[in-house]
Order: sequence, then C-alpha cells, then structure tokens
Amino acid sequence: IMESEEHAIAQQDECDSMSAIFSEDFTLLSDHDPISYSIQLRPDFSAAECDEAVITDTIPSLRPRGSLRPPDDLALIVTYPPKYPDTTPLFGLEYDRKRMSLHHVQEQALLKAVTTAAQAEVGMPSVYSCIHAACAFLENGGLAQAGISLLSDDCLATILSFLATSREIIHDIICVALPIFEAASKTNVVWKQLCRRRWGEKWGFQKRWRRALSNSEGQSNEHFWMQAYNEEEEDAKR
Repeated sequence: IMESEEHAIAQQDECDSMSAIFSEDFTLLSDHDPISYSIQLRPDFSAAECDEAVITDTIPSLRPRGSLRPPDDLALIVTYPPKYPDTTPLFGLEYDRKRMSLHHVQEQALLKAVTTAAQAEVGMPSVYSCIHAACAFLENGGLAQAGISLLSDDCLATILSFLATSREIIHDIICVALPIFEAASKTNVVWKQLCRRRWGEKWGFQKRWRRALSNSEGQSNEHFWMQAYNEEEEDAKR
C-alpha cells in the first residue's frame, strides 16, 4: 500500500470512529479531498462550579457578573491535511458569533491547547485526544485566563491589591484559580496594600507599619513589601 493510501485509510477510519463516538455532536463537512468535520464541545463544568463557589464565597468581589463559559454551540472543526496522521490536523472553531463572540486571544488560546495535544501524538490518530484537551481547557477556566491575559501586569497588580486580604488568599486561592496573577502577586503594589491592612488598620500593629514605610523610602526592590511582610510575620512568631 502506498503511503498516500495509508494516510487516506487512517483518515477515513478515524472519521468513522469520531462519527460513531460523538454521534449527534458530529457533523461531516466534507467526505474527501480533504475530509473535514466538526464536533460540538461539551465540557463538564460540575467540578468548576464547586471551585467557583469556594472562590466567590471567600472573595465576594470575584463573583462573576457575566458568563465566562463558552458558547453553547461551540464546535471544533477538524480538517485532515494529505499526510495526516504524520502531521497535525488543521483546526478551527465554529459557533454563532451573533449570539456570543469570543475574543481573538481566547480563540487562539483554545486552538493552541488543541494543537499542542495533536503535536504530542503525531504519527497516530489524535482527534479524540484533541477534543478532550479542548474540553479540559474550557473546564479549567482557559477562556477566563486568556481574557485576563489582555491586561498588563500593572493592571493585574492593581486588581489584586483590592482583592487580597491575606497571604493565603493570594497564594492558595487567587493564584491557584488564576495562575496568570502569579507575577503580579509578588509586586509592591499588592503587598504594600496587604501590609497596610495587616498592620496599619489594626490596633497595636501601627509600629510595624510606620517602620516599613520608613524603610521603603528610596527602595528600588520590586519585592520590598512582600519581603517586609514575611520578615515581620516571622519575627512575630519567634
């Protein structure tokens, strides 16, 4: 069998398998030269809803005012290049953009997750893994993080400075749920505000706050306030 025939057989076999597995969610767009089809994405948000409840109960200001969920009719378009599966498929997204439109950055982030999954399985059929990767991306808040990525680190730090009420809130909740805040979570903007709340607004702690303010003058260390917080808290334990 010629290599081109092997590719064609593998493509047809996988297309038939995807049709059987996804049934009503599968739409054949072209049955040859090239084979192309779409599969509607149906992520399971049950676990995400539990995580979201924990986060928003802890930090009410993070409670979403609008949906960060994908469009209900979001589908992944798969097109086979001639040499697939010895190369990755071509991917696209299909949904009613009149009802809800994702930002280009969000679409590209989803497609990158899918393409990465396909690249890991070059040489064998990979579409099922790609569907799983797409759903995992959506379930884990990928669209929200891609949207937040449009903001600069300075903007993220400013947002975080209003949300953070403790070291644990910053590292154990916000940065776990939204890793894109990781770099911003170490900045002086965030930690100065946290120190002010921790020391400046509580009776008996003002001396720490005044000392930190005095030491901060002329400082160029972008992590000064985080270090000051940790040092003062460790001293208090001794």
